[in-house]
Amino acid sequence: MRFPFKFGVPFRPPMIVVGEDGAEDDGNPFTTRRSYWKGTVWLLISLAAQTTASLMSEEVEGFYSQVAFFYITRGLSAVNKYVQNIALGEIFFVLTVSWFILWSVWYLRRSLRRETRFYHVVKIFFLQILWAMGILVPIFLLFWGLNYQRLPLAETLGFNRTPTRAGELDTIGLQIVSGANNNYDLARSAREALNSSAPLITREAMYKSIERAFQQSEPLLREAAQGEFSDPKPLILSSLASWVGVTGFYIPFTGEVTFNENIPAFDLPMAIAHHKAHQRGYAREDEANFIGYVVCINSTEPFVRYSGYLYGLKALSVLEKGNLDRFNDLRSRLTEGPLADLREHEAFWERTKSATLGAAARRVFSAYLRVNRVPGGIKNFDEDVPLIIGYYLKNPQLLSPGANQSPSAGLDFPESQPSPTPTPERPSSAF
Repeated sequence: MRFPFKFGVPFRPPMIVVGEDGAEDDGNPFTTRRSYWKGTVWLLISLAAQTTASLMSEEVEGFYSQVAFFYITRGLSAVNKYVQNIALGEIFFVLTVSWFILWSVWYLRRSLRRETRFYHVVKIFFLQILWAMGILVPIFLLFWGLNYQRLPLAETLGFNRTPTRAGELDTIGLQIVSGANNNYDLARSAREALNSSAPLITREAMYKSIERAFQQSEPLLREAAQGEFSDPKPLILSSLASWVGVTGFYIPFTGEVTFNENIPAFDLPMAIAHHKAHQRGYAREDEANFIGYVVCINSTEPFVRYSGYLYGLKALSVLEKGNLDRFNDLRSRLTEGPLADLREHEAFWERTKSATLGAAARRVFSAYLRVNRVPGGIKNFDEDVPLIIGYYLKNPQLLSPGANQSPSAGLDFPESQPSPTPTPERPSSAF
């Protein structure tokens, strides 16, 4: 039986043959032009599909994000549930990188021994990268990447992005500061009631609390709130993640949420909620940050709520730029516990993050976001502040006294008006 297509790709450079007269010969003429063209065509088709999707955001929202992706991500999650605490996607990544390194070392060694020509090794190396991209990019887009082209969350939720009056910003800032203070005390009190040496929360309890908060957020997430997913998994390469300055990853090819287990405990719930928002189809970093914040502050666990409010303090950066006196006043209202955790957050990244690797990772990730049509690149991480402010303006009942202590405080807001057609480290806070 003959197949209509030939899948053979020359992944090995030709060996040099030395004749009896000492002359070197590569054998048959060696060309990779046809293979390069095939890989380029596949990649261009993928990019054309992405470009087309960017011009059809409503269709992507209605047919892909709300329907097709709903089943894709749950199917992947159902499979990786059977492998606990080991990220299959991380293993795949390590094996892929190891292959490229070992292949390169092996054939560079042979080229130094004049068994093959160096430029043939270089040609095949880049050919492998091209074909890897030609295969992985379409899978990435199908399994998750098209979510970058869906309707903006601010539009589907009907948030008002007009400038906010200073009094409203003060009220929102005070709510977040009070939430951080109150839930810090509640979390510490809960631990002391059990055992002063016990952890503030076990990982299992954290996972269940975050997942439950997602499922109870139906007015916000609609279909994305439904269904249980596999638990987050710690990264084996957590130390490397700390060096490059990231809190974890969502791996689209396997549907896994991973986290850097070395980050401070108070950052962990927000980091997990952020990546679980990616898992539910919210690809942009600002939207994943915002959803992670809302989910955390509506958790039944005080420590998870505290992690969310501690992150939300970055929203006060708007006041810092416009009303420094009011910003300083709100800052002074923070108790020593949250202030100490903010200092530890900064100290952790100063202690572990490599300046060189961190800067390189930021440039690579910024380029990745721009390729996926996120105009601001890495700046998108800080574009969640208007969403957090818009959330409170849309739901003023959340600014009532005591709202930051109620597990269901944020779950009763009026249903938003959707459109008719249905991922470096955590950014530093304002302090």
